[in-house]
Order: sequence, then C-alpha cells, then structure tokens
Amino acid sequence: MNTDKPTLERLSDLELRQYAGDLSAIIGSDRLLYERLFGLPVEVKMIAHLGICEDRLYQILCKFQGRYEKFEDLRREITNRLSREFAPPGWNRLSVLFDGIYIGEPEDLLNYRQGNRAGILNPIKGLGEKAAEMIFFN
Repeated sequence: MNTDKPTLERLSDLELRQYAGDLSAIIGSDRLLYERLFGLPVEVKMIAHLGICEDRLYQILCKFQGRYEKFEDLRREITNRLSREFAPPGWNRLSVLFDGIYIGEPEDLLNYRQGNRAGILNPIKGLGEKAAEMIFFN
C-alpha cells in the first residue's frame, strides 16, 4: 500500500472535495486506499508552535500528539473533543486529514485552498495552517 507524502496529500484533497459535496471524488483504487487507511495505526507529530492558532485550540491539539491504534480512532477522538470544547456554530475547528491536521473546518479549508474567501464561514486564526503530520504504520 502506498502511503507516501504525495499520495496522502492527494487523497486528503479528494476527501475535502467529497466533504464539500463531490460524492464521486474518491473512487476506484483511491476508495480502497481511503478505506484501508482508516484502519491503520497512525502517529501524530506536532509541527506547529504556540501562536499559530487560538491558544485554547493549540492546547487541545497538543494533547493528541502520539500513536493511535487506528486513524479512525484519532479522528473520532478529535471530533468528540472539539464538539465538547466549542459551542456551535464553528465547533469543528480542525481538519483531520491523511496527510496531517490542519487549522479550520474541512469546507473552509477547501475554500481557503481554492482562494474562495467568500465561501469561508468560520475565518479562524491560522486557517489553512498545518499543525501536525501523520505517520502511518502498515
């Protein structure tokens, strides 16, 4: 299975497109890899420093550094923590993707990357910044 950096980046971009409504973004061999990655062990390594985003969000991010049995578990834990810590709207302040954890809700991250500033619903400090790397283990 190919988990090199360009493949993970490409798959992450496809997942953002899918999140934004393009349900045919991940098909064929990409779909198989996508599903397999969810079950693989993963390590999270922080690369961001204090000040890149809201201090409270940074403190939450730091707690997720380490190794997880499955990528799916990591994503669920982060999502659950954010939903408890931040009241709606805008509680989902992180995008947990295959190539890393980014500041910003997935659809906002996609709009940011595409230069569609008008489509950003929750413009938070550090939007688009990569806060952590993912390392997958086979």
